[in-house]
Amino acid sequence: MLHVHNGDVSAQGARQQGVPGRHVAFREALSTGPTPATLSDETWVETRTTFLAQAYEEDREKCRAEYRAMLGELDAISDGETVVLHFDDDMFCQVNMMFVVHRVYGAGAVGELCYMNEKRPLSNAELSGYVRAWEAYTSSDPRNVEALARSGTLPSALQDALKLHLSRFPSSRDGLAETERTLLDILTAGPLSFLDVFRAFSRRAPDYGSGDHQVWLELQRLAGSQPAAVHVQAEAHPLRRGTFMEARVELTALGRELLQGGADFLAHAAETWLGGARVGPPRTSWRRDDDGNLVLPS
Repeated sequence: MLHVHNGDVSAQGARQQGVPGRHVAFREALSTGPTPATLSDETWVETRTTFLAQAYEEDREKCRAEYRAMLGELDAISDGETVVLHFDDDMFCQVNMMFVVHRVYGAGAVGELCYMNEKRPLSNAELSGYVRAWEAYTSSDPRNVEALARSGTLPSALQDALKLHLSRFPSSRDGLAETERTLLDILTAGPLSFLDVFRAFSRRAPDYGSGDHQVWLELQRLAGSQPAAVHVQAEAHPLRRGTFMEARVELTALGRELLQGGADFLAHAAETWLGGARVGPPRTSWRRDDDGNLVLPS
């Protein structure tokens, strides 16, 4: 029996409790960074570990070696072996679970895949839904996600996760993702420590499942625009040093202008990725209109 855990804490806890079987910590954050479709395994590893090492301030060689080992454990499934998936219902976990199901179920040798959060095996229809969701998520055309999220054919947690993913596309009004708008709104209370920002975001938007590192990356995008939408005062390499919780964050003039609808964030921000779709220059990027539909600039 193989247990796949969404992170080290869950895997370590299960080992310490003596839960039978092999335990793999799935150390990924596929809700952030590039996940383009049709990459070979080697190119996928290079793409993801380059992003993860830079974003999370980790050693690239170590990151690459651990990533390959993790995929090797997922691929080393015996014929008919049961796989237990230890993932929650939030967007962060569901995106990671899409990848695991796509890789494991697609291999064809696995026996049952059990969803620990609901303590039951997943049906073939549900497993097929996760496979289709991953293929849509990694597509360069996010309308594939939109169609699937509205199809009514997916497990409820997965359907909700895809809808939240779509809410991260920039608004046609101000270029902000819903997560970015939430962070800017939190900062209208005045300069705050990152810890206070993270706690407030977790209370207001828990269904994204964002950990402290993911919220930090969101703030870095806001701080990296020209001019900056927020100002972050922190030591060098705060993730590596573990000092990012003490950083001070405050709204700038652009941040206030964005909240008032007087600016377009895409005109100031660097290109980024949402799944397999690029989010970039204002005139070519997918956006959400006022009804929540994805549109391209006319």
